[in-house]
Formats: sequence, structure tokens, C-alpha cells
Amino acid sequence: MSDPNRVSPPSSEYLEARLERLATLADFDHGFFVLAVHSLIEGYLRETFDPDDYQSHEILSTFIDRYREMKDPEGRYLRRGCDCLSTICIQHDLTNAVRHRFKSLTPMDSISAIENLYNFLALEKRTSSLALAKLRSSRDSLQDSRSKADLLKEIALIGYKANSAEKSLSSIMTEVEALRTERSESAALEAKILAYDAEIIKLKATNQELDSRYDSVRKERFEAESMLRSLTKEIESKRDAEDYLSRQRRLLGLSRSRKEYERFILKLTTEQREILDRIKLGSDADFLVKGPAGTGKTLVLIKAIEKARGSDKLELETGDGETVLLTFTRTLVKYDEYLSRIASEGKGAHRIQTADSFFDSILNLVDGRYRVDYDNNTKYAADLAKRYNTSSLEADDFASELERFIYAGNITKKEYLEDGIERKGMRKSLSKEDRLPVWASLEAIEKEMEQSGLLLKGYATKRMLQELPSLKARSDFPKIDYIFIDEVQDLSAAELMILKNCSRKCLIMAGDEDQAIYRPGFSFSRAGINIVGRSRSLGRNFRNSYPILQLAERFRATITGRDPEYEPDSDRPGDDPELFVSADREALYSMLLRRIEYFLREHQYEAENLFVIAPRNDDIAAIKTRLVAAGHMVKEPRDSDFDFSENGIIRVTTMHSAKGLDAPVVFLFLPTLPFIGFGLDSTTSDKIHRDLLYVAITRAMDHIDIFINPDSKHAALKDLAAFFPESNSDFAKATLSARGVKKGKKS
Repeated sequence: MSDPNRVSPPSSEYLEARLERLATLADFDHGFFVLAVHSLIEGYLRETFDPDDYQSHEILSTFIDRYREMKDPEGRYLRRGCDCLSTICIQHDLTNAVRHRFKSLTPMDSISAIENLYNFLALEKRTSSLALAKLRSSRDSLQDSRSKADLLKEIALIGYKANSAEKSLSSIMTEVEALRTERSESAALEAKILAYDAEIIKLKATNQELDSRYDSVRKERFEAESMLRSLTKEIESKRDAEDYLSRQRRLLGLSRSRKEYERFILKLTTEQREILDRIKLGSDADFLVKGPAGTGKTLVLIKAIEKARGSDKLELETGDGETVLLTFTRTLVKYDEYLSRIASEGKGAHRIQTADSFFDSILNLVDGRYRVDYDNNTKYAADLAKRYNTSSLEADDFASELERFIYAGNITKKEYLEDGIERKGMRKSLSKEDRLPVWASLEAIEKEMEQSGLLLKGYATKRMLQELPSLKARSDFPKIDYIFIDEVQDLSAAELMILKNCSRKCLIMAGDEDQAIYRPGFSFSRAGINIVGRSRSLGRNFRNSYPILQLAERFRATITGRDPEYEPDSDRPGDDPELFVSADREALYSMLLRRIEYFLREHQYEAENLFVIAPRNDDIAAIKTRLVAAGHMVKEPRDSDFDFSENGIIRVTTMHSAKGLDAPVVFLFLPTLPFIGFGLDSTTSDKIHRDLLYVAITRAMDHIDIFINPDSKHAALKDLAAFFPESNSDFAKATLSARGVKKGKKS
């Protein structure tokens, strides 16, 4: 046995010879090729640590752990579950199936194996090999030659449907959990048998066959072997669970990790570059970058800002003003800052803030007494409505009329009372006579607000718009040339009017009408913004795997008024979304915790790669309590001390706060849907709920689990569940059972 502390990487000649040999296999059987790649990696590690001991019984994962500890003892960049070494370990399971069951693999597996090998050799700074370049060229050829039909075929080859043994996902999960214990026991027994064999050889070598110890060892070996055979049968009986686990490991191993995704998005695509080239920053050239979730709209904004700060490629007119990036929530500010640090390689960038904080700075110039309590704005509106409403509307509907229609659209008295402007999306119709008391009550409320200085958010926008002409002449008014706006569809027309007037040159916006989750309508023309001929759409989805995108797009097709222009595409392979159902909320919590443990344990995801999204704050509180009790660290991105660069923390948030974020694995917990306010008609309410669901689904990069109460009254949830095939859905089975329908028969 060699010195265990010896570290001596193989020579360049050793490596090049093996890479040359590997390159000759690249065009043959994919299973044998993947096996050869992993043999090369394992051989490299054995040469590094134990070059004189090829009889060592240490397995690849053990060498990987030793290598990780050697390269990164403090765990700064090679962290289990989110590094290329973990991906190698996950794919290595496939090689056993090739060895022992002659299993065939797909081009996707070969592509992944080559990338794993390259990433491993990059850690060794040994990527200049000509043979390795040839391998990567064969990888590119495989990728380029695959059509979408080829991709679907490969995913189908890997795919495993849970009903192949008439089993539900819940029962498969129970078997997977049992498998972990049985595999551990099996490994321990195999180690015992090897030790007994070694002792028997030693006893024979010293002529001690007649010694009592010899008989004792043989007996103990026989008992261990008998137990191993019995345990092997138990494991074999769980072949469905084994196949399920193997399928997920393969597909998740082929998906990008968060850090790989971040590195990938630093380089602009041809599509994104073309849009950047069309942005002409001038005196009045407002521009809109459109595109569905996951297409990189925010990153285009960030790159455009970087160009605006030092490049003539956008035909920038130099000015002395600031460049500001605004977004809707504090969580998105943190995330945009995080992405901006990545995009600018840690150099920092422009000012990023919420739209509300920007408006506060303008409101303070209007009157230092004025203030808006954003956290309690809805409650304040309801209180004012109860005290002042004299109209035919219920108090809650009256509050919604003020904030969501009149103030949001900067509706004038003439438009409201004389012109009878259409109230799109509002629940109850109002004649001109019905509107008179509404406006009278509004004027009474405005008098109280002026006296107290506490304003509704909507009235604050009205006051800013009234005073902007005189404010812009003041020396202390902010000098801003360009305002970049992320998630623009969540701002009201009145708010956009303010921003348009605050920008000395133009607005550059990014948005998606199908992600409008706060308001019943959206109109650039109402805000006085002309983007005719100055908007472009992104179509390539970077974030979501193909199966996740397919689910999202099928569901988006159910949304009334969806943007027909969008046809996003993704060529990332991935795992099928999965549905878990129960009418018992506690059972749903239990399923959620089991799945979180499953992804942490079986797929070695780091905690920060897991994201739980739920409809309401009380759901979030209950989930956090259960996760903490189970020993996990948990935070909400909206917490004041949250940082997106933090590791080891499971992230949980509401559906509204999830907007703009993403994670490799998402758990969408849906016992119900969130309350979205009063005053909206049923069509508008349903659309906002569906927009919310679309947003939540598209947060997932690699995999999504959805947890639904089958008794939910929401049509949107029932429609979402219907997209899961009966063969993969407890929901569908429960629904059929409730209708008295047996498998194989139609009602």
C-alpha cells in the first residue's frame, strides 16, 4: 500500500494517451463511451492517491471526497451537491447499469459525460489537450445534430412513468426511502464478506484450516452472504423505485446547476445582442424588451446599462445624469443586484432600487409631511372606505375602485363623471349617476389625507403628477438620464407617467404581460409612452428545462388575453414535473418535507438550490416552522438580512414575492391560491391567479414538484392538475375514483 498522504497527479503523457483512446470511442456505443469516461476519471484519481494499489476497494465517490478535500478544504467552491464532482458521482450510477445490465444510454449521456470530464480536468488546469479538444468537438456535433424530436426521444428513453408497476408517486417515495437503508446495509455486508475472505486467505496461508477460528470465520461469512442474498432480493423487488431514482439522477445530472447557469448567462446570445443593437438611447427613444419567463430580460437590461456607462455601441448620447434600475419588490432589488455583480464580474454597478423608494424621494420634494405606509396601504384604504364611502359599492370594492382604477390610471373627474370611461376588470358596473357619490367620497378622503399627511399610494402618484412640472425646475430635483425598469407590467399607468417625466432622455423597460400579477390591466398608451416600432421579443428560454417549459406553456394557453406573440423554446433536457395531492393540509406538509429531504439526500442538492413557494404568509410561516424543526436553516428572500450569495439555506417565499427569482428545484405548495383583493370581476381575478401560477411554475430550472388540494374550488388549480397524465398523477386517480371510474373504462 502506498503512502495515503501521497498526491501525485498522472503525467501529461499518461493523460494524453488515455484521452486519445477515449476519442476513438466517441462515435460508437454511448453506454460504453460513458463507462470509458468514468474509468478514465477513476483511473486518474487512483493514480493521484494510490498509484501502487490497484486492488484498493475504495469506490469512486470515496476518491471524489478525498479529491474535494484536497482541492478545496474550506469548501469555498467545490461544495457537495453544486459542483461538477457531484454531477460526476450522480452519472457514475449509470455505469453500473451498463456493466451489470448491459443498459443502453443516449447521446445526452455522452454529451454530459464529456462536459463532466472537461470540468474535472479544468480543476486540474489540464484542458489544453488536443485529444480533449477533439472530444469536445464531438460533443458539439452531437448537440448540433439533434432536432427537437431527437431531444424528446432521448428524454422518453430515460423517462419512467410511476404507474409502470401500478404504483403512486407516494408509494414509490416510500420504497426509495427504504432503499437507502437497504443499500447501506448491503454495502456493510459486502465489506464484511471481503474482510472474512481476507482473513480466510490469511488463515490458509498459515495452515490454520483446523483452527476453530477458521470454522467460525467461514460460518460468519456464510451467514453474512445469506443475509446479503435476502437483502439483494428485497432491493430487487424495488426495481420500480430504483428505476425512478436512476431516471431522476440522469436527467438532473444533465441539467445545469445554479452556478453553471450563472456562468452561462454572462455571455450574450445572438438574439440578445441583436436586441441590444436595436436600443437607441436618445432623447425620446423609449424601448421595451419583451419575452416570457426565463428568456433573460433582466440580464439584457443589466447589459444595456453596462453599455450605457461606457460604450458607443448603443449610440449613447453622453449626459451628466444618473442611470437607475427600478423594479417592483425589495426581493427583486436584491436579486438584480446579485445578477448585476455577476454580470459586471463583481465590480458593482448602477443604482438599483424599488420603484416605491424612488417615488418616495419624489414625494418628499412635493411635501415633506407626506408619507405612504406601503406595508399597510390596503388596510388603510379599507379603513378610509368604511368611514367615507357613500356609493352603492361595498366598502372593499370602493377601496379597489380608488386604488386599482381611478388613481392607477390617473383618471380625471371629467373622464370618470362626464365621459363615462370604461372600468375594465372591475366587478360591478356603475352608471354615471352611480359614479357621483364615488367621486364625492373620494374628495372627502383626499381632504383627510391632506390634513394628516398619510397618503394612499395611489393618491401619492396623483399629487406627484400634479407637481412634477414645477418640481423639475428645482435644483434639487434628481438628474436622471435613463431609467431602466424591470417587470414593468407591474407598475400602473400613473406610475409610468411619473417615471417618463423624471427621465431626461428615455425609459428602457423589460416586461411580460403574461406575468402581470398585481393589476387588472396595463397600457403604455395611457402612460403616454410610445413604443411602436421600439419593442422586441426574446424567444429562447435559458432557465427552464424542456419538460418544465412545456408544462408552463400548456398552462399559459388557458390564460385569457395571453400574448399570442410568444413561442418560447428550450433545448435543455430535464425531469418531468411531478404532482402530489391530498385534501389534508398536514399530509401535504408531510409530502413537502419528504421531497425536500429526498432532493437533499438522494440528489445531493445544496439547500440554497431548493425553493419553496406558497400562496400566503401563514403557509410560509407553517412551512418554516416544520423545516426548522427538521433541522434545516430557512430564510425568506424578503428578510432584511437575506443575501442571494448565502449558502446552506432553504429559500421560502410567497407566490407574489417569487416574481423574477429562480432555483434549480422548486416546490410549489398549493393547498389554495392567494387572495388578490376586492372589486375585480371573476374573469380578471381568474386571469391574475393563472398569471401567478405561470410565474411560479417558471421559477424552476431543473425540476418542480407541485402539491395540490384536489378539493380546491379554484378552476386554475384543477386545470393545472389536468395537465399531468393519469399515469403520473395521484390527483387524476383520486378524481376518477371519486367519479366511480375504474381504470380502463370511460365514464
